Amino acid sequence: MRVLRIGCLAQIAVACTTAQTAVWTGHFDNLRTSANTSEFILTPANVRPASFGLLGSFSVAGCVLAQPLYVPGVPSAEGPNVDLLFVATTTNMVYAFNARDRSLYFAENFGRPVPSTDIEPAAGYHDFPECGAAASDGPLGIVGTPVIDVPNNAMYFVSNTIDDPQPPHQYHHFLHKISLTTGLDLLAPVAISGTYDGLPFQSRYQLQRGSLLLQDGKIYVAFASHQDESPYQGWLFAYDTNLRQIAAVNYSRGRSGAGIWQSGGGPASDGKYVYFTTGNLADDIPQEADNSDSIVQVDPTTLLVTGKTSFYAEAENWDQNFDLDLGSSRVILMPGSGQAISGSKFGDLFLLNRNSMTLTARVQGAARHSVGFDWTGVYNGFAVWNNTVYLWPGGGGFTYGTDPGFPTDTLKAFRVDGSAVTMIANGQSDGVGAGYQGSGLSISANGTSVATGIVWAYTPASNTKELQVGHLHAYDAGDLSRGIFQELWNNIDPAHPDQGLLFAKMSQPTIADGKVYLPTFSGKVLVYGLLP
Repeated sequence: MRVLRIGCLAQIAVACTTAQTAVWTGHFDNLRTSANTSEFILTPANVRPASFGLLGSFSVAGCVLAQPLYVPGVPSAEGPNVDLLFVATTTNMVYAFNARDRSLYFAENFGRPVPSTDIEPAAGYHDFPECGAAASDGPLGIVGTPVIDVPNNAMYFVSNTIDDPQPPHQYHHFLHKISLTTGLDLLAPVAISGTYDGLPFQSRYQLQRGSLLLQDGKIYVAFASHQDESPYQGWLFAYDTNLRQIAAVNYSRGRSGAGIWQSGGGPASDGKYVYFTTGNLADDIPQEADNSDSIVQVDPTTLLVTGKTSFYAEAENWDQNFDLDLGSSRVILMPGSGQAISGSKFGDLFLLNRNSMTLTARVQGAARHSVGFDWTGVYNGFAVWNNTVYLWPGGGGFTYGTDPGFPTDTLKAFRVDGSAVTMIANGQSDGVGAGYQGSGLSISANGTSVATGIVWAYTPASNTKELQVGHLHAYDAGDLSRGIFQELWNNIDPAHPDQGLLFAKMSQPTIADGKVYLPTFSGKVLVYGLLP
């Protein structure tokens, strides 16, 4: 991750109030570790009920699925540089807030968002609610986490729009490049389009869920489906910083499927290749020649496949009968090694040699609790720090959370040592379990110091697929000597003013400069920190 330090002479034991850390991409870095290893203020010693809590909130129009991003020292047209929190919402709004006094810096709209009732007019598309109204379907605008080019003071994101408020609608995805200072387009936005294997890109059937990737002057944008509605493909696009298309590939080989959604995680990059997982084929049995249910490595310029590990034999059974495809989890590139790790809806972890893209270890049932035809799997509750995988599984399985006996699961840790993956912790001191909607995990730490590591877990309050109140927990990430995670703090208190705000499914906390920013489905982003 990119770190800007300004005049910080404090020791680790002293709060360094001038440390400046930019959170410029989803899951904190292009390896997609979900770990901010440049957090110098928050530690297990001071994240306690007496010293840490809610500081306030930022109000926005729409639900926040995209991870909030943070950039210190943004040039201001009106005076001194300013530390800004950026929030994108499903109403196609982008906000910048002054992170110090929580005032609004700018708010810009980028087109009419697609009504989710267009996508699922009969059954409803409840992943995109009218925020704060649990029973209502809402807009489907900016969903994927933007990416920020800090040195060039620019942000890239994808809006999802319709031309006219009256049907029949024309659907578009636009790639934008805006100024961090003004919020205005620096270039004319471009409509995302392409044809591959004879199939055109159709915005109506494509969901831009994953975080955008910025690597070596290229912006990568991935697409999947709306609840497996055909026809759709798993598309990946590459653009340069002037919004000129470099490449466009879909990976379903002429059929519907192989979506790249990864529970909101973006494609990963090690500077040599780009990595992602694909989901199932929608309408056919997977074959060796296609790229469904695969962990994929592609060339960063052509986007053509250079290596993959696929699970065709299992996919034929699990996909067709139980919707337990592979693509629920992003690929995490293990720092300091040539390995990658990913997971699946059916609860397994996969460790790969990313040079050969071959499987070196598989932890079967890492997250599986079977009740009838229900399992917990690997979704967004997934992070890596200090050669340790942190995993809080979420729901998978055939009944889609409608079974009141649906299994819950707990926070786990797996140590990675060469090709060995060993569980070293399972469960928490508070005994909380997460079920169908899973959790969002982020880690904060000062480098590799075990005395500074915190797991921040964002969980739903109850165990169904319906909208739920969200809870934030902090656990000690470094001391796992007891075999379970020790809870440091949580916001589960009826007296807290943040109670009743709705959980943002498959989102996660952002930690930066001593603050924790939490997205919600209640038109707010909450901010926590050390109490005055």
